[in-house]
Amino acid sequence: MGSAPVISLCHGKGRVRNESDLEHELVHQLAHCLLSNAYKSIWLGGKKAGWVDEGYAHFCELRRTGSVQVWCSLTEAALAKLEPWRFEAEVARRVADSEAVELSSLSGLDTVALAPEQRVFAWSYVDYVVRAHPGRLGPLVRVLQQDKPASEAIQTALNVSLADFQLGWSTWVKATYASRKR
Repeated sequence: MGSAPVISLCHGKGRVRNESDLEHELVHQLAHCLLSNAYKSIWLGGKKAGWVDEGYAHFCELRRTGSVQVWCSLTEAALAKLEPWRFEAEVARRVADSEAVELSSLSGLDTVALAPEQRVFAWSYVDYVVRAHPGRLGPLVRVLQQDKPASEAIQTALNVSLADFQLGWSTWVKATYASRKR
């Protein structure tokens, strides 16, 4: 990723068994590559902004294919333990139960450090930025590429504090995800 992207598409034995698997891999991995070269050639996944890097890749994969199958940087053993995730339903349930993974706990982590549950919430935070703050993902990425913390990037790009972002996201999830079945 970044200025000299190196990508191991479809890593792991048996991950691409059919055309659907190939589409999932291509969409997910291309999202990583394109995001890391959208403005400056900087991979956010290695700059403590893994939540945007992996969240955006899951966002693109889910939007294009309707489900998520690609989990970057997880071992085959970890992948074998994953249960099929229904992203919206899982996030809505966790928000309703006051068990949400807050953005502040994700910021500062590289993509490889994100656990599967954290990746689901990373997706939701990106989903919120794209859908509730149209046109602001690009400015957010630009600020994060300057090695600014998530709190400063959100304040600059979205003009809200991290606390207000978290509250807005939670309210939006309750209204948006709860009203749809996936």
